Amino acid sequence: MTAMIELEDPSPTPPKPRLPGSVVVRSLPDDALDAAAADFLIQAQNCVRTFGDFHLAVSMTGTEALLRRLMFDPALRELPWKRTHLWMVDEWDVPADDSRRLFPLLQELIVEPSDIPLDQVHAIPVRADGLKAVKGKAAKNKPEAPDVRYEARLREYLGWREKGHDRLDCVLLGGVSVTGPRTNEVVRANEIDERLVRTVPAKSLGTAVDLVTMTTRMLRGARLISVVALGSETRLMVEQAAGNTEKNYAATDAAREFPRSGLVPLLGELCWYLDADACPPMNAGPSAAQA
Repeated sequence: MTAMIELEDPSPTPPKPRLPGSVVVRSLPDDALDAAAADFLIQAQNCVRTFGDFHLAVSMTGTEALLRRLMFDPALRELPWKRTHLWMVDEWDVPADDSRRLFPLLQELIVEPSDIPLDQVHAIPVRADGLKAVKGKAAKNKPEAPDVRYEARLREYLGWREKGHDRLDCVLLGGVSVTGPRTNEVVRANEIDERLVRTVPAKSLGTAVDLVTMTTRMLRGARLISVVALGSETRLMVEQAAGNTEKNYAATDAAREFPRSGLVPLLGELCWYLDADACPPMNAGPSAAQA
């Protein structure tokens, strides 16, 4: 009898990093995207079934591959776009024709290919579009301020739901932050402020323009936070998050500098979708199970 030869898997699944929440690791980027898309579909359908609609917030940095998969994978044709409200996590305060503007990419990837009603697509207003800027403490109560306008819209639409369910159903984040490291000034404002949306000054970010963004408080209230980290460029963020899993994420310096690692949901779930290149060689737990 001829002995059977066991062939070694040419692309074994790497060890699963110790991250907060659940972690799905796949050897290849496409497989990680498949897992993220499948869970996204279930979340969307369950929320429509329970609440009648689905509130999704998207960060455009690092999520492009997943958004394309949502639109063009035949297995995802059942996504309830007609019942979806599409929100933006952040937007640069630049004119509409500026290449740094994020909304045109969202239009290209989701709005135009889907059948989502246009009145359910919520772009972040910015001062560069001609909105009146208001400075000082009075800005909190002035509807002219873009962050105040966007927060009011969020509260209006989510307010139709029963108390306790008035939160985002899903937040899609990429493995690389749109802003990079946050300064202590920015973090303190996010942690202490009761606001849902705020404008982060360019000086605080070390950038040329301001950023209008949902606050940590808003994002942590979501039912599901999905972080898609693909490629070696996301490994630093994953490694930093994995190195601090036994600490208080709301207070650690690492969580402050890498917002993705500090977004442990208050009542919902946090799920990471990683490929082999995103997994750090250190801070890894037992071999990942195929979730």
